[in-house]
Amino acid sequence: MKIEKEASQRLQYIESREKANLDKAVHDITDVEVVREKLKTVPLFRNTPTAFLHQIVLASRIFVAEKNSIIIKKGEIGRSMYFVIDGAVQVVSEDAKQVYVQMDANSFFGEVSLFYEVNRTATVCASSKTTLVELSNDTVQSILKTYPNLMGQIHERAKDNYTLFMARQKALQEHHVPDSDKHRFDIEATVSRLRKVPIFEKCNEGFLGTLALSTSIRTLKEGDLVISAGQPS
Repeated sequence: MKIEKEASQRLQYIESREKANLDKAVHDITDVEVVREKLKTVPLFRNTPTAFLHQIVLASRIFVAEKNSIIIKKGEIGRSMYFVIDGAVQVVSEDAKQVYVQMDANSFFGEVSLFYEVNRTATVCASSKTTLVELSNDTVQSILKTYPNLMGQIHERAKDNYTLFMARQKALQEHHVPDSDKHRFDIEATVSRLRKVPIFEKCNEGFLGTLALSTSIRTLKEGDLVISAGQPS
């Protein structure tokens, strides 16, 4: 029965790749085993069994977003996360006229929504023809039911991420950051800035995402000291 179910899921996955009308190069990098390895960079899935990740991939949805098409919209309730397989996406203003951050292949976004229904903090659109894998909240929760030992572990990680995410949103309010500037403090924007620091430039997206969630927000007035000589670092 289990073998039949996996065969059926694999067939559905293959069909979704065919419907997406992928070119040869992209078709190869959306192979189940290849995508499974990519998911290992997502902190939520770190050190999880290969069989679990295999099921996650088989139950995911592959689709192609045309250039300038909106993938998620600021303010809407999020119920899934996305992994960029090929192409690139951009975090843009609500009218899509300003580009804040670009995320290339192997980037991911929206992972908090796998376990918590939160409002999207940014609008993301495809900057070119882009192939993505979508993992829905329902899919992950359903598969986790067959891994009771793993469920608690992943839920704990998700809870930690959610706590950091909400603390960040609270800090934006406490510092009275205007809505027009909040995009500068999005996790994606922070990851982009961290990548420019030489010691972080070769780090994977998952590590930088976790690091970004752990950063704090400070506002300083003109003349305020950021650091001073002799102060413990």
